[in-house]
Amino acid sequence: MKLIIDIYQSGQFIQRWEQDSKEFYTIGRLEGDLIISDSECSRTHALFFSDETGQLCILDLGSTNGTFVADQPIEYARLSVEDKIRLGQTELYIMAFHSSNGITNPSSAGQPSSDSLILKGWPQAMRALPKDKLDSFIDFFNSSEIKLSVRLQEVAAQKKKIE
Repeated sequence: MKLIIDIYQSGQFIQRWEQDSKEFYTIGRLEGDLIISDSECSRTHALFFSDETGQLCILDLGSTNGTFVADQPIEYARLSVEDKIRLGQTELYIMAFHSSNGITNPSSAGQPSSDSLILKGWPQAMRALPKDKLDSFIDFFNSSEIKLSVRLQEVAAQKKKIE
């Protein structure tokens, strides 16, 4: 997947980070694809990946100070272009994203299949997760799939009423 991120610290632009060679990217202070020079960022802090629908996602990897999207603490979140992610005192802005399946605008990618979500690059990324985070991540996807299924049923019922 291709990912372009603008990095800011203390309100100052630091750099534009651009990659397109992997299915997932790790972020950390000392380890990872994207190295953040911030003492409040954990050694291995978070993980970017795309799900089966082409949606860009971020997963906190048990960081000490947390990961924030739109100033809300998260363990996992789906992202869009222009979303702000904060790790310590560092802000990351998603400037562009292109999933490996060719989807450039995940919000218009259509409905996901009713099958379980398949995470691209997940076997390799799974090794970076502590067991409790893996369990939490799996629980999140299971509950999201149920919520999505219920919502799709509601939309189908409303569509029938309109017709």
